[in-house]
Amino acid sequence: MNNHLSFHIKYYQDKETKKYYIVGAGVIPASIDHTSDSCSKDKLLPSNLPKFSLKPNTKIIPWSYSVDWEESETKWGSRWDAYLHISDPKEYQVHWFSIFNSFAVVLFLTGVAGMISISFYFF
Repeated sequence: MNNHLSFHIKYYQDKETKKYYIVGAGVIPASIDHTSDSCSKDKLLPSNLPKFSLKPNTKIIPWSYSVDWEESETKWGSRWDAYLHISDPKEYQVHWFSIFNSFAVVLFLTGVAGMISISFYFF
């Protein structure tokens, strides 16, 4: 059972306006068997804790999270470039078989609908 979430947040500080912008985020789930003193306000969660296992007499499941902030050079306007940029032409290929298959299905279903319409007209 994943009872711990580690949030990794990237931010950019605009030097002109002195504002901070969140430009990326990620979450990593983990299973941690908490002890009574493993998590506190001023102490980081140790990384060597064993995995959590649900026992039959478990009444309370301890949940926790941690947040890691990282300054990034990615500006607010270009935060999606990592996902939208296509650098390799081989990566962007037209899937001709899928296009032909969709076209064939449309023609087939149009034919079926046409035959049903014609059969209602004559009978």
